[in-house]
Amino acid sequence: MSNRKFVNRQMGGGGRRLLVAVAALFVSLIALVSLVKLDSVKSDAAENWTHANFDEVWTCSYERLGTTYTVSAQPQDLPVNVLMLVPSKISDDSGASWGYVYPNGRTSGSTNRYYINGKGTSTQASSAVLSKSDRALRITYTWGDFDVEQTMSVSDDGEIIHTIKFIYMGNRTFNGALTVSMDTSLNGTDTVSLYADGADGCYMIGTDYTLALNKVSGVETMYAGNWNENKAEGHWYSCTGKRANEVLVEDIDTATFYESPELRLSRGQSHTMSFKENTYKNDEFRVVLDGNGGTFDGDPTRSGWVKRGGYVTIDHTPTYPHYELAGWSTSRDGSTGMFTPSTTPITGNTTLYAQWEPIKHTVTFSPNGGTLSGSSTQSVADGGKATKPGNPTRTGYTFKGWYTAANGGSAFDFNGNITSD
Repeated sequence: MSNRKFVNRQMGGGGRRLLVAVAALFVSLIALVSLVKLDSVKSDAAENWTHANFDEVWTCSYERLGTTYTVSAQPQDLPVNVLMLVPSKISDDSGASWGYVYPNGRTSGSTNRYYINGKGTSTQASSAVLSKSDRALRITYTWGDFDVEQTMSVSDDGEIIHTIKFIYMGNRTFNGALTVSMDTSLNGTDTVSLYADGADGCYMIGTDYTLALNKVSGVETMYAGNWNENKAEGHWYSCTGKRANEVLVEDIDTATFYESPELRLSRGQSHTMSFKENTYKNDEFRVVLDGNGGTFDGDPTRSGWVKRGGYVTIDHTPTYPHYELAGWSTSRDGSTGMFTPSTTPITGNTTLYAQWEPIKHTVTFSPNGGTLSGSSTQSVADGGKATKPGNPTRTGYTFKGWYTAANGGSAFDFNGNITSD
């Protein structure tokens, strides 16, 4: 709440007199404090690229919650298609290791799993060139009428981020949606279940770890579905708007699909999509902070990991124009009640949704020695407009209008937006 006051000016009796009534309102701010830091995910890939050979093992390490992990990748240049850049293995410092996802097929007999308008195409890729840096791999190649640049990078806290840029080189305008598919295999097993994470992504559960998948940014929609089906066959299920832990698909050869909106590209124009995955142990849980309309410096979500029984530190709160943060809830509409990060231990994968209250300003109208019929205060939403009250009266004076100061000031504009005291 904030407070805005106005006075009226009345003339008469051979002079002018001004009286000001002042009111003050205060608002308490909510502070969220806890023990484990969540922050936005940023890629730390170096820009110093060098040539890399196919079938050569590339590695990159990171540390999270006291454990060191090593990501290994072994890109292959196959006769029929180019494999997407993904880890072939992740291992921890105890010696345990696992592989988790094989996109676009694993053998030369597989078809390419890019899609146009939801329909898979077997168009062959060619002219593949592989590069590497300390924290990233990059491959460039030609796929049909597109030149493609694909990068896989590993952030300091273990987010594995994929960025794919499609540059259209056809002579006719391209109209349609582009989709990249990830075959969600766990340790060579294709039949797995996918669950919604409540933040427009999904996850799958292994024997001793969980794999989470989501987009980084952009306008793509993520789906879970059958690896062998096209979108038109009705077996893709949007991850958007689903409840956390809701089953999306189970007991089929599952895959995730990242689909662009309808595009219209002329020769030389491009479209970029970016998505990510991460793995975490069963005593670690992924916590997603969803701005629920607000953003964290432009990002709709932030995420991180918390050990079982730990607490969440929110070191940077989201912002939402005309609203103030009231707290957090495990449901988007707040129906599950408020969740206090500093006192509530994390016991599972958790999505916390920001809860918002409209910012209100109090506008006070001082009759300045006169009499005002009705209330002298109005509560106005941030960015809203005050309603002009009835004219005050005072014996021997003529009302001249509402002003922003007792002396000087300017006439108040009732068509202006209220944004401060």
